[in-house]
Amino acid sequence: MTVAPVASHRLAGREHDLFLISPQVGRGLVVWSPAGARLRHALEEFWREVHQAHGYDVVMTPHLGRADLWGDSRQLDFHRETMFPEFEVEGAPYVVKGANCPLHMQVFRSRTRSHRDLPVRLAEISTLYRQAPAGSLKGLRYTRTISQDDSHIFCREQDVVEEIVRYFDLVRRLLHAFGFEDLRPYLGTRDERSVPGDELWERATGHLLTGLREAGLEYRHAPGGATYYAPRVGIDVVDAAGTAWPLPDLQVDYHLPRLCGVEYTGADGRRTHPVVLHRTLLGSVERFVAALLEHHGPAGLPGWLKPVHVRVLPVREEDETTARALTDSLRLDGVRVALDDRRAGLGPRGAKARADGVPLVVAVGRDEARTGRYHARHLDGRTADVDYPALVEMARRTAARPDPALGAVRPLHASAPTP
Repeated sequence: MTVAPVASHRLAGREHDLFLISPQVGRGLVVWSPAGARLRHALEEFWREVHQAHGYDVVMTPHLGRADLWGDSRQLDFHRETMFPEFEVEGAPYVVKGANCPLHMQVFRSRTRSHRDLPVRLAEISTLYRQAPAGSLKGLRYTRTISQDDSHIFCREQDVVEEIVRYFDLVRRLLHAFGFEDLRPYLGTRDERSVPGDELWERATGHLLTGLREAGLEYRHAPGGATYYAPRVGIDVVDAAGTAWPLPDLQVDYHLPRLCGVEYTGADGRRTHPVVLHRTLLGSVERFVAALLEHHGPAGLPGWLKPVHVRVLPVREEDETTARALTDSLRLDGVRVALDDRRAGLGPRGAKARADGVPLVVAVGRDEARTGRYHARHLDGRTADVDYPALVEMARRTAARPDPALGAVRPLHASAPTP
């Protein structure tokens, strides 16, 4: 895939009306415009399909909770400076969440689990709130609201390496679907600000090293790059301009399950703690969208991600009724469509559609109103004279998402079934 890098996702966001960050709302707080929200919805729908296809259960958790939940996991001890201040609800201290880990552990603890239930893979895209210093805020790259694609895998110790290798495989497949090929892993190891337990830290780090080796990944060392509770492998995703974006992240954790009282019944009948893999694929959705925009440019995004697949242009003012009827019909048929009825010439409006990367442009004039056939122009300049059902089918082909299996081999079949 050939890509043309964009100088700034912030500029792209303004020019294509994707998102805004307003001082009236607050620094580091992202407001998504309709076009940007459509892009995000398409991204997140695909994310859910991929996770369900690869053995994850999608959950939903609240944006706030009792402070002691994050106290048990020691996050209040280690990250209080980045969390927003506590507030009182019914006499108890509450916080807006800066991490999902304790909430996913509550989901795991909500029922009795045995070794036969493992691994349990929980996933969600959820907004986290972090009080980042004003000087660190940079467009969508660093924000105070973080829509994190967060997953936790609860597994037996003997299954940890298999889950790590499985994770690296999924990272490669998913990022390839978005056009990213240059992935640069690094191993973040323990520093002095960490929970105690030398043996558990060594075991966790050993699992990551084995997983990296079995996955055939070269990596660099990042001393002190661990979290306070676990070593980690982060992956810098490099865009077409050579900018590195910290996106996927994997942590092997022995400590939080113990701190949070997470247990299952082993094969010997005894209660034991699972190992928890904390992992992201996209990282922050905001940052991932920024990386996509700077890697492809808005016009070069994969077709299925584009906010609009068909733009309808009335030729003259008297054609607006027909153009609006076509727009409404396409919308009812599930097409991402927009009407451009600005008082501007057909040429400038067509040029704007091309600059926005709209895959199909349909001009509606007297002939279209009379015949019910439409002249559709593709982004690459090809044209087609089609009736309405054919136009809908063209739009749907443009919107088709990749197979969520991402090329993984089916256990019972050599290839995907024919639709």
